[in-house]
Amino acid sequence: MTDAINIQQLEQARNFIHQSQYQDALVPCAEFLEANPDHPYGIHLLAIIAFLMGDNHKALNLLEKLHETFPDCREVVDTLAVILGRSGNVNDSLYYAKLATVLETDQKHADLIPVMFKDYAAALNSSSNEALFISPALELDKGRYQECIRLCKNHIKTNPNDWDMYYIMARAFRGLHSYDDALTSLHTGLAGNMIAKPEWQIEVGDSWTGLGHLDDAFNSYLSAAKAAKGHEEETILLSRIMVSLSKIDRLDHAQSKAIVARLNELTLADIEEAILMGGGEDLDGRKIRVAYLSDSFFDCEKGEIILSALSNHDKSKFEIFCYQQNSQNDATTGKMRNVSDDWREIRDLDDLTAAYLITCDGIDILIDCIGISENQRLNLVAQKPAPVVLSWLNDLPSDQLVETDRTLNNETMNNGGICYDFGGLLFDMNHTHVDKQEAERAFVYATHCDLANVTTDVIMAWNEILTKDTSANILVGGKGCNQRAVRQRYSEIFMNSGIANRIFFQNLSSEEAETSALMNTSDVLLCTAPQSNARTAAMALSTGTPVVALQTEQTSIQSAVNVLKAAGKEDWIASDIEAYANKAIELAKLNVTNGKKKLADDMQSTNLFNQKNLAQEIERNVIEALKDKGCLND
Repeated sequence: MTDAINIQQLEQARNFIHQSQYQDALVPCAEFLEANPDHPYGIHLLAIIAFLMGDNHKALNLLEKLHETFPDCREVVDTLAVILGRSGNVNDSLYYAKLATVLETDQKHADLIPVMFKDYAAALNSSSNEALFISPALELDKGRYQECIRLCKNHIKTNPNDWDMYYIMARAFRGLHSYDDALTSLHTGLAGNMIAKPEWQIEVGDSWTGLGHLDDAFNSYLSAAKAAKGHEEETILLSRIMVSLSKIDRLDHAQSKAIVARLNELTLADIEEAILMGGGEDLDGRKIRVAYLSDSFFDCEKGEIILSALSNHDKSKFEIFCYQQNSQNDATTGKMRNVSDDWREIRDLDDLTAAYLITCDGIDILIDCIGISENQRLNLVAQKPAPVVLSWLNDLPSDQLVETDRTLNNETMNNGGICYDFGGLLFDMNHTHVDKQEAERAFVYATHCDLANVTTDVIMAWNEILTKDTSANILVGGKGCNQRAVRQRYSEIFMNSGIANRIFFQNLSSEEAETSALMNTSDVLLCTAPQSNARTAAMALSTGTPVVALQTEQTSIQSAVNVLKAAGKEDWIASDIEAYANKAIELAKLNVTNGKKKLADDMQSTNLFNQKNLAQEIERNVIEALKDKGCLND
């Protein structure tokens, strides 16, 4: 599996494990991995130590990633079977136990693994109820929400007072947009566990946001901020709250400003001038080292855009590093690894250690793609581990709290900093032929389900469109519209508007099918949300569906407004509600006259889908920023 290497440190770690000295075992294991960061023996022992020290979630994540990389390694499979068996997950444990019987043993590897993590029968005998929560948490982490809920319910049947299980289940319900069920689970858990937990209050707020009860959400976020005071993870909790407040457009409130001020105080409190900068020298004679810091190195909207940039950098001039903050790993993660020169996982490193690692790598430019979020690394960025720090793809850029050199956005990048590539159009375009009968039918205006953004302006805008176009309807798409409580909330909001009976919902299960069907059955996509709808807008344009967006004070690199700018369709951005309605009706008529194929073809030549241009724009900003710092000559 691996080249010959000195494993004396790992043998020392194993011996400490035998003596139940787990903290001592961690030291030689960490030293070995510092010199051999991707070595499976070291990662395997680290996972075992994590399990023995109570971090079961981390242990299983490490082992599952190791199994993906080395699927024929019996030793890893044995340990997975043991840990899952000891955790009470007998089905998965049995699967790995059976798999192990057809794999070859690597004796050198096997000798490093304590016998307790190779004996499957003994593991089953030591199974405990206490560890049963591991499986639901892992299913949640992987996005398998239905399975997570099933496991939670089974556990609650026998352990109804395990209040943390209600929290895990609530998060899974919210992942399915079943916000009413999430609230029920949270309120049940809170009623039983009276200790104020800020993360619970944030989940309550996010569930109220999903249902469009923004005042209730706001109050929950304020309660969470109060409960977070003095919490060991106060910075992370306040970052989550700040993102949530931004989503419901409440950052301008006095209470919100106090939360932001507290977060700023915490972020800068312990920052030392560590003088960590190690790059930026002798650039004229070598490649420029560009590093991406992100929690989105997987299949998601931001990940899709980052992959476009990584895949198109000029490798003759730039050396690309990635510092991974996310725990998810999928096929997109693998593609990113393949096009990067070096890869580091820093999720489990403290800020100073991670900053020191970046400095040791001699990074010239650090591009922060996390910003202010639940997974923020603001203290890392504040350490200035590279001569130049840029911010990109962040709804709340890190420069709101810590100093950065430049933000890559619509002003600094000619293409708006956005690129979407759907691997060719996978959508059914057969319906695009338009005849006289088709042109005379009622128009359908589509929108993506997001009750958090159904504000007074949105209600007025939709009402204006349907008042002017008396035969038209609005089709709401997205997973959320399948939920009874979401539909009920729409009915409540539009009860007195006079248009409630002209709002319809999709009934599809697959997210991809939802999106394509939404575009293929509509004439115009209505975008009103200031900080979302970017990917939906791009997909609409790629399938030939016009998009109209309402300009707001809140803009984001991932907003539909910036997508339209990148596509050269700034005239489809309306500044007020009347202009919004008029443009929507105009585009609907134009769409059925010209057909969708023409717009779809036109879009492929724009900056919106130009991956090479995206990478070049980042590189241009990188060089300009280095020149501004005096690291590069003109």
